[in-house]
Amino acid sequence: MTDWARLRCQRRLLAICKAGVDVETLRFEIIEELQRAIGFAAWGWPLADPDSLLATSGVADRAMWPIVPRLVDYEERAEDMNKDSALATRGDPVGVLSNATRGDLARSSRWRDILGPYGFADELRAACVDRYGCWGHLRLYRDASDRPFDATDAQLLRAVVPTIASTLRRASVQPAEVQIVEPVVPGIVILDDNLGVQSWTREIGRWFEAFAGAKPPRGANARCAVFSAASRCLAQGDTAGSQPARARLRLADGRWVVAEAARLSGKDHGIAVTIHAATTSDVLDLLVRAHGLTPRERELAALLVEGFSTRDVARRLSISPYTVQQHLKAVFDKVGVRSRRELVTGIFASRA
Repeated sequence: MTDWARLRCQRRLLAICKAGVDVETLRFEIIEELQRAIGFAAWGWPLADPDSLLATSGVADRAMWPIVPRLVDYEERAEDMNKDSALATRGDPVGVLSNATRGDLARSSRWRDILGPYGFADELRAACVDRYGCWGHLRLYRDASDRPFDATDAQLLRAVVPTIASTLRRASVQPAEVQIVEPVVPGIVILDDNLGVQSWTREIGRWFEAFAGAKPPRGANARCAVFSAASRCLAQGDTAGSQPARARLRLADGRWVVAEAARLSGKDHGIAVTIHAATTSDVLDLLVRAHGLTPRERELAALLVEGFSTRDVARRLSISPYTVQQHLKAVFDKVGVRSRRELVTGIFASRA
Protein backbone atom coordinates (compact mmCIF):
# COMPACT_ATOMS: atom_id res chain seq x y z
CA MET A 1 0.00 0.00 0.00
CA THR A 2 1.37 3.42 -0.94
CA ASP A 3 1.55 6.24 1.58
CA TRP A 4 -1.14 8.08 -0.36
CA ALA A 5 -3.47 5.08 -0.38
CA ARG A 6 -2.98 4.59 3.35
CA LEU A 7 -3.66 8.24 4.05
CA ARG A 8 -6.79 8.18 1.89
CA CYS A 9 -8.06 5.10 3.74
CA GLN A 10 -7.36 6.74 7.10
CA ARG A 11 -9.39 9.76 6.08
CA ARG A 12 -12.31 7.60 4.97
CA LEU A 13 -12.22 5.61 8.21
CA LEU A 14 -12.19 8.77 10.27
CA ALA A 15 -15.11 10.11 8.24
CA ILE A 16 -17.08 6.95 9.01
CA CYS A 17 -16.33 7.44 12.70
CA LYS A 18 -17.66 11.01 12.55
CA ALA A 19 -20.88 10.03 10.79
CA GLY A 20 -22.72 9.18 14.02
CA VAL A 21 -23.99 5.78 12.88
CA ASP A 22 -25.03 2.98 15.22
CA VAL A 23 -22.48 0.47 16.50
CA GLU A 24 -23.51 -2.24 14.03
CA THR A 25 -23.40 -0.01 10.95
CA LEU A 26 -20.11 1.44 12.15
CA ARG A 27 -18.41 -1.96 12.15
CA PHE A 28 -19.76 -3.01 8.76
CA GLU A 29 -18.75 0.26 7.07
CA ILE A 30 -15.25 0.13 8.56
CA ILE A 31 -14.85 -3.48 7.43
CA GLU A 32 -15.93 -2.53 3.89
CA GLU A 33 -13.36 0.26 3.75
CA LEU A 34 -10.57 -1.94 5.14
CA GLN A 35 -11.47 -4.64 2.63
CA ARG A 36 -11.00 -2.18 -0.23
CA ALA A 37 -7.75 -0.84 1.20
CA ILE A 38 -5.82 -3.91 2.35
CA GLY A 39 -7.93 -6.96 1.48
CA PHE A 40 -8.58 -10.13 3.51
CA ALA A 41 -10.44 -13.40 3.19
CA ALA A 42 -12.52 -13.29 6.38
CA TRP A 43 -13.10 -11.20 9.48
CA GLY A 44 -14.70 -11.07 12.91
CA TRP A 45 -15.44 -8.16 15.20
CA PRO A 46 -17.08 -8.68 18.60
CA LEU A 47 -17.60 -5.85 21.01
CA ALA A 48 -16.00 -6.23 24.44
CA ASP A 49 -16.99 -5.61 28.03
CA PRO A 50 -14.24 -3.19 29.13
CA ASP A 51 -14.16 -4.59 32.68
CA SER A 52 -13.81 -8.30 31.90
CA LEU A 53 -12.45 -7.88 28.32
CA LEU A 54 -14.79 -10.72 27.30
CA ALA A 55 -16.16 -10.68 23.76
CA THR A 56 -19.87 -9.85 23.71
CA SER A 57 -22.13 -9.16 20.73
CA GLY A 58 -20.19 -10.17 17.65
CA VAL A 59 -20.51 -9.75 13.95
CA ALA A 60 -18.41 -11.89 11.65
CA ASP A 61 -17.90 -13.07 8.12
CA ARG A 62 -20.09 -16.11 7.48
CA ALA A 63 -16.95 -18.20 6.89
CA MET A 64 -15.98 -17.65 10.54
CA TRP A 65 -19.15 -18.97 12.18
CA PRO A 66 -18.07 -22.63 12.47
CA ILE A 67 -14.85 -21.78 14.35
CA VAL A 68 -16.08 -18.92 16.56
CA PRO A 69 -16.53 -21.17 19.65
CA ARG A 70 -13.00 -22.58 19.34
CA LEU A 71 -11.43 -19.17 18.77
CA VAL A 72 -13.26 -17.78 21.79
CA ASP A 73 -12.16 -20.77 23.88
CA TYR A 74 -8.51 -20.30 22.90
CA GLU A 75 -8.61 -16.75 24.23
CA GLU A 76 -9.19 -18.05 27.74
CA ARG A 77 -7.69 -21.53 27.89
CA ALA A 78 -4.61 -21.56 25.65
CA GLU A 79 -1.29 -19.79 25.77
CA ASP A 80 -0.61 -18.04 22.50
CA MET A 81 0.59 -14.91 20.78
CA ASN A 82 -1.45 -11.76 20.16
CA LYS A 83 -4.32 -12.76 22.42
CA ASP A 84 -7.09 -10.18 22.81
CA SER A 85 -6.28 -9.57 26.47
CA ALA A 86 -2.62 -8.95 25.70
CA LEU A 87 -3.34 -6.53 22.88
CA ALA A 88 -5.83 -4.68 25.08
CA THR A 89 -3.33 -4.12 27.87
CA ARG A 90 0.06 -3.75 26.20
CA GLY A 91 1.35 -0.58 24.63
CA ASP A 92 0.74 -1.69 21.05
CA PRO A 93 -2.89 -2.73 20.38
CA VAL A 94 -2.17 -4.17 16.91
CA GLY A 95 -0.59 -7.54 16.18
CA VAL A 96 0.24 -9.56 13.06
CA LEU A 97 0.54 -13.29 13.67
CA SER A 98 3.18 -13.91 10.99
CA ASN A 99 5.29 -11.18 12.55
CA ALA A 100 4.84 -12.45 16.11
CA THR A 101 5.87 -15.96 15.03
CA ARG A 102 8.79 -14.61 12.96
CA GLY A 103 7.37 -16.26 9.87
CA ASP A 104 6.88 -19.66 11.49
CA LEU A 105 3.11 -19.78 12.02
CA ALA A 106 3.37 -23.25 13.57
CA ARG A 107 4.70 -21.55 16.70
CA SER A 108 1.13 -20.36 17.30
CA SER A 109 -1.19 -22.96 18.84
CA ARG A 110 -4.18 -21.01 17.47
CA TRP A 111 -2.82 -21.35 13.95
CA ARG A 112 -1.80 -25.02 14.35
CA ASP A 113 -5.12 -26.14 15.78
CA ILE A 114 -7.69 -23.82 14.17
CA LEU A 115 -6.60 -21.25 11.62
CA GLY A 116 -4.18 -23.40 9.60
CA PRO A 117 -6.47 -26.41 9.19
CA TYR A 118 -9.28 -24.02 8.28
CA GLY A 119 -7.18 -22.57 5.45
CA PHE A 120 -6.02 -19.26 6.90
CA ALA A 121 -2.40 -18.21 6.48
CA ASP A 122 -2.21 -15.02 8.53
CA GLU A 123 -4.10 -12.94 11.06
CA LEU A 124 -4.15 -9.22 11.83
CA ARG A 125 -5.71 -8.23 15.15
CA ALA A 126 -6.47 -4.91 16.78
CA ALA A 127 -7.78 -4.23 20.27
CA CYS A 128 -10.11 -1.24 20.07
CA VAL A 129 -8.60 0.60 23.03
CA ASP A 130 -8.84 4.21 24.14
CA ARG A 131 -8.10 5.83 27.49
CA TYR A 132 -11.38 4.52 28.93
CA GLY A 133 -10.77 0.84 28.12
CA CYS A 134 -11.18 -1.79 25.43
CA TRP A 135 -14.46 -1.79 23.46
CA GLY A 136 -13.95 -4.41 20.79
CA HIS A 137 -11.65 -7.03 19.23
CA LEU A 138 -11.09 -6.70 15.48
CA ARG A 139 -9.69 -9.75 13.63
CA LEU A 140 -8.79 -9.97 9.92
CA TYR A 141 -7.66 -13.15 8.15
CA ARG A 142 -5.88 -13.98 4.92
CA ASP A 143 -5.86 -17.39 3.29
CA ALA A 144 -3.04 -19.38 1.75
CA SER A 145 -3.33 -17.69 -1.65
CA ASP A 146 -2.76 -14.22 -0.14
CA ARG A 147 0.43 -12.54 0.94
CA PRO A 148 0.92 -12.15 4.70
CA PHE A 149 -0.11 -8.91 6.36
CA ASP A 150 2.80 -6.48 6.41
CA ALA A 151 3.95 -3.51 8.45
CA THR A 152 1.97 -1.01 6.38
CA ASP A 153 -1.27 -2.93 7.03
CA ALA A 154 -0.59 -2.90 10.75
CA GLN A 155 0.40 0.76 10.71
CA LEU A 156 -2.88 1.70 9.04
CA LEU A 157 -4.81 0.17 11.93
CA ARG A 158 -2.51 1.71 14.55
CA ALA A 159 -3.24 5.14 13.13
CA VAL A 160 -7.01 4.79 13.42
CA VAL A 161 -7.55 2.43 16.38
CA PRO A 162 -7.84 5.20 19.02
CA THR A 163 -10.55 6.98 17.01
CA ILE A 164 -12.36 3.75 16.17
CA ALA A 165 -12.26 2.71 19.83
CA SER A 166 -13.64 6.03 21.06
CA THR A 167 -16.39 5.89 18.45
CA LEU A 168 -17.25 2.30 19.43
CA ARG A 169 -17.39 3.36 23.08
CA ARG A 170 -19.81 6.18 22.45
CA ALA A 171 -21.93 4.20 19.99
CA SER A 172 -22.14 1.20 22.34
CA VAL A 173 -23.71 3.19 25.17
CA GLN A 174 -25.48 5.95 23.28
CA PRO A 175 -29.15 6.67 24.09
CA ALA A 176 -31.56 4.55 22.08
CA GLU A 177 -35.23 4.79 21.23
CA VAL A 178 -36.42 1.76 23.16
CA GLN A 179 -39.85 0.33 22.60
CA ILE A 180 -41.27 -1.00 25.85
CA VAL A 181 -41.73 -4.72 25.41
CA GLU A 182 -42.83 -7.55 27.63
CA PRO A 183 -39.92 -8.52 29.92
CA VAL A 184 -38.20 -11.76 29.02
CA VAL A 185 -37.40 -14.12 31.89
CA PRO A 186 -33.78 -15.25 32.33
CA GLY A 187 -32.55 -17.92 29.96
CA ILE A 188 -29.99 -20.63 30.67
CA VAL A 189 -27.65 -22.55 28.36
CA ILE A 190 -25.80 -25.66 29.56
CA LEU A 191 -22.44 -26.40 27.92
CA ASP A 192 -19.94 -29.22 28.39
CA ASP A 193 -16.23 -28.75 29.04
CA ASN A 194 -15.60 -28.51 25.30
CA LEU A 195 -18.18 -25.72 24.91
CA GLY A 196 -20.63 -28.08 23.29
CA VAL A 197 -24.20 -26.91 23.86
CA GLN A 198 -26.05 -29.63 25.76
CA SER A 199 -29.40 -28.10 26.67
CA TRP A 200 -31.17 -24.80 27.17
CA THR A 201 -34.33 -23.31 28.55
CA ARG A 202 -37.16 -22.33 26.23
CA GLU A 203 -36.58 -18.65 26.95
CA ILE A 204 -33.02 -18.64 25.61
CA GLY A 205 -34.31 -18.66 22.04
CA ARG A 206 -36.15 -15.41 22.65
CA TRP A 207 -32.98 -13.85 24.02
CA PHE A 208 -31.00 -14.83 20.94
CA GLU A 209 -33.71 -13.43 18.68
CA ALA A 210 -33.54 -10.15 20.59
CA PHE A 211 -29.79 -9.87 19.95
CA ALA A 212 -30.09 -10.02 16.17
CA GLY A 213 -29.22 -6.76 14.47
CA ALA A 214 -30.48 -5.31 11.23
CA LYS A 215 -27.53 -6.35 9.10
CA PRO A 216 -26.35 -9.83 8.12
CA PRO A 217 -24.29 -11.79 8.98
CA ARG A 218 -25.47 -12.29 12.56
CA GLY A 219 -24.92 -15.98 13.20
CA ALA A 220 -22.32 -15.55 15.95
CA ASN A 221 -23.99 -12.58 17.63
CA ALA A 222 -25.10 -13.28 21.21
CA ARG A 223 -23.51 -16.72 21.24
CA CYS A 224 -20.12 -15.02 21.39
CA ALA A 225 -20.90 -13.76 24.90
CA VAL A 226 -22.16 -17.19 25.97
CA PHE A 227 -19.02 -18.93 24.76
CA SER A 228 -16.60 -16.33 26.14
CA ALA A 229 -18.20 -16.33 29.61
CA ALA A 230 -18.26 -20.15 29.68
CA SER A 231 -14.65 -20.38 28.53
CA ARG A 232 -13.52 -17.91 31.21
CA CYS A 233 -15.31 -20.00 33.83
CA LEU A 234 -13.66 -23.19 32.58
CA ALA A 235 -10.24 -21.55 32.56
CA GLN A 236 -10.59 -20.62 36.21
CA GLY A 237 -11.32 -24.20 37.25
CA ASP A 238 -12.52 -24.67 40.80
CA THR A 239 -10.94 -21.46 42.06
CA ALA A 240 -12.45 -18.02 41.68
CA GLY A 241 -10.46 -15.98 39.20
CA SER A 242 -9.55 -12.32 39.36
CA GLN A 243 -11.50 -11.64 36.16
CA PRO A 244 -15.26 -12.21 36.25
CA ALA A 245 -16.89 -14.76 33.96
CA ARG A 246 -19.58 -12.27 33.05
CA ALA A 247 -20.16 -9.66 30.38
CA ARG A 248 -22.66 -6.87 29.78
CA LEU A 249 -24.10 -6.46 26.32
CA ARG A 250 -26.96 -4.73 24.60
CA LEU A 251 -29.92 -6.17 22.77
CA ALA A 252 -30.86 -4.90 19.33
CA ASP A 253 -33.84 -3.16 20.95
CA GLY A 254 -31.56 -1.15 23.27
CA ARG A 255 -31.98 -3.05 26.52
CA TRP A 256 -28.96 -4.16 28.54
CA VAL A 257 -28.43 -7.73 29.65
CA VAL A 258 -25.71 -9.74 31.39
CA ALA A 259 -24.29 -13.14 30.41
CA GLU A 260 -22.57 -14.89 33.30
CA ALA A 261 -21.23 -18.40 33.69
CA ALA A 262 -20.98 -20.74 36.65
CA ARG A 263 -19.60 -24.26 36.99
CA LEU A 264 -22.10 -27.04 37.64
CA SER A 265 -21.64 -29.65 40.35
CA GLY A 266 -22.95 -33.19 40.40
CA LYS A 267 -22.85 -36.19 38.13
CA ASP A 268 -22.73 -34.28 34.85
CA HIS A 269 -20.13 -31.54 35.00
CA GLY A 270 -20.43 -28.53 32.77
CA ILE A 271 -21.08 -24.82 32.66
CA ALA A 272 -24.36 -22.97 33.00
CA VAL A 273 -24.54 -19.58 31.29
CA THR A 274 -27.42 -17.37 32.37
CA ILE A 275 -28.63 -14.38 30.36
CA HIS A 276 -30.69 -11.94 32.38
CA ALA A 277 -31.63 -8.27 32.49
CA ALA A 278 -28.82 -5.99 33.66
CA THR A 279 -29.24 -4.17 36.94
CA THR A 280 -29.10 -0.40 37.27
CA SER A 281 -25.68 -0.81 38.85
CA ASP A 282 -24.44 -2.87 35.89
CA VAL A 283 -25.35 -0.13 33.44
CA LEU A 284 -24.19 2.69 35.69
CA ASP A 285 -20.75 1.15 36.08
CA LEU A 286 -20.46 0.98 32.31
CA LEU A 287 -21.58 4.59 31.91
CA VAL A 288 -19.04 5.73 34.49
CA ARG A 289 -16.26 4.11 32.49
CA ALA A 290 -17.58 5.12 29.07
CA HIS A 291 -18.23 8.77 29.89
CA GLY A 292 -15.89 9.46 32.79
CA LEU A 293 -18.64 10.19 35.32
CA THR A 294 -17.45 11.26 38.74
CA PRO A 295 -18.49 9.32 41.87
CA ARG A 296 -20.96 12.10 42.71
CA GLU A 297 -22.43 12.05 39.19
CA ARG A 298 -22.82 8.29 39.41
CA GLU A 299 -24.61 8.60 42.73
CA LEU A 300 -26.93 11.25 41.36
CA ALA A 301 -27.71 9.25 38.19
CA ALA A 302 -28.59 6.22 40.32
CA LEU A 303 -31.11 8.26 42.30
CA LEU A 304 -32.64 9.66 39.12
CA VAL A 305 -33.17 6.18 37.73
CA GLU A 306 -34.91 5.24 40.97
CA GLY A 307 -37.35 8.09 40.40
CA PHE A 308 -36.24 10.61 43.01
CA SER A 309 -37.09 14.27 42.43
CA THR A 310 -34.53 17.08 42.45
CA ARG A 311 -35.59 18.03 45.97
CA ASP A 312 -35.33 14.42 47.15
CA VAL A 313 -31.90 14.03 45.57
CA ALA A 314 -30.71 17.24 47.21
CA ARG A 315 -31.93 16.04 50.59
CA ARG A 316 -30.33 12.60 50.27
CA LEU A 317 -26.99 13.99 49.10
CA SER A 318 -27.03 16.96 51.51
CA ILE A 319 -26.55 19.47 48.71
CA SER A 320 -28.68 22.29 47.34
CA PRO A 321 -31.21 21.82 44.52
CA TYR A 322 -29.09 24.23 42.48
CA THR A 323 -26.04 21.98 42.88
CA VAL A 324 -28.16 19.00 41.87
CA GLN A 325 -29.12 20.82 38.67
CA GLN A 326 -25.47 21.59 37.94
CA HIS A 327 -24.53 17.95 38.39
CA LEU A 328 -27.49 16.94 36.21
CA LYS A 329 -26.32 19.21 33.43
CA ALA A 330 -22.84 17.69 33.58
CA VAL A 331 -24.28 14.15 33.43
CA PHE A 332 -26.56 15.02 30.51
CA ASP A 333 -23.70 16.63 28.59
CA LYS A 334 -21.38 13.67 29.10
CA VAL A 335 -23.94 10.98 28.31
CA GLY A 336 -25.50 12.86 25.40
CA VAL A 337 -29.08 13.21 26.62
CA ARG A 338 -31.26 16.27 27.15
CA SER A 339 -33.61 15.15 29.89
CA ARG A 340 -34.16 12.71 32.71
CA ARG A 341 -36.58 10.80 30.53
CA GLU A 342 -33.94 10.25 27.83
CA LEU A 343 -31.47 9.10 30.47
CA VAL A 344 -33.83 6.61 32.06
CA THR A 345 -35.57 5.21 28.96
CA GLY A 346 -32.72 5.63 26.47
CA ILE A 347 -29.89 4.24 28.59
CA PHE A 348 -31.34 2.19 31.42
CA ALA A 349 -33.73 0.21 29.27
CA SER A 350 -32.71 -3.06 30.89
CA ARG A 351 -35.44 -2.35 33.39
CA ALA A 352 -38.15 -2.65 30.72
